[in-house]
Amino acid sequence: MKITLEMVGAMRKPLGQGPVEVETEEGTTVERFMTERLGYRSEHVPRLSYFIDGEAARPSAVLTAGCRLRILMIIGGG
Repeated sequence: MKITLEMVGAMRKPLGQGPVEVETEEGTTVERFMTERLGYRSEHVPRLSYFIDGEAARPSAVLTAGCRLRILMIIGGG
């Protein structure tokens, strides 16, 4: 199935910033997509923020055909 991927922030972007269409298997979770498709280590997955079709999502969320996955690295400072 195809999803749209967009990555925002200071992180490794193996497929570019996007948005870009990406092929993945049905039933894939955000965490699995991050580790298997993008090559992130599992301990890095919880450090990012995820949104599926504009709604906040956990790494355990399942991706669906045609969805838009936005991955953000939010950095604060003061």
